[in-house]
Amino acid sequence: MSGNSHTDEHDLRLIEGYALGALGSAYGRLGREGEAIELIERCLEICGEFNDEASQVSSHVDLARVHLRQGRCSEALARLELALSIAERVGQPFLQVLSLNGMGDTLRALGRPSEAFARHRAALAIACRLHDRYHSARALDGIASVLDLEGERTRATRLWRRALSSYTELGVPEALELEQRLAMAVALSDGPAAIGGDAGAGTVGGDQIDGEALVRLGRRPA
Repeated sequence: MSGNSHTDEHDLRLIEGYALGALGSAYGRLGREGEAIELIERCLEICGEFNDEASQVSSHVDLARVHLRQGRCSEALARLELALSIAERVGQPFLQVLSLNGMGDTLRALGRPSEAFARHRAALAIACRLHDRYHSARALDGIASVLDLEGERTRATRLWRRALSSYTELGVPEALELEQRLAMAVALSDGPAAIGGDAGAGTVGGDQIDGEALVRLGRRPA
């Protein structure tokens, strides 16, 4: 009985940690940053007690998102670098994708576009190997944002359209936000060429996901 009791306490403690993390992530999306940080840090503490490194990675990524919303980009990047190192050590490619896409967003906010581009491209390559449509789209969205920042709006718009196609098919909230950004980009573009693009081979979410082709779409000329 004592063994079962110990197991139950262990499981309940972990469930508590997961619930705190999920609630903290939700608060972060609602703009309640202070509460979000407190809850996610409590989740991290509990996961650390049980050496649950996968959950620690997710929590570091969630904290980084909150820091990024607060404009604390250096702190966000530090969290993401730690998350990536753990994900690589435990051999979890999905968690590597989470960390890399987060690093891309943060590096772009820090005004380091070439590094941001490289992180999103690395995330894209892994996500395509995993046939992960959502995170492939996230990576394409990030690559397009870097290209747009660098004045390559035509290429950015083409990649945004590919990302939007997947977001829409998956029914995720990012679809509406990207649709609005894309409409603004089109409105600011110089002409119809900026909104064109081949929506055929290599589109995320097609019957065949060609990871290398998608990576090439984001590769800037030397």
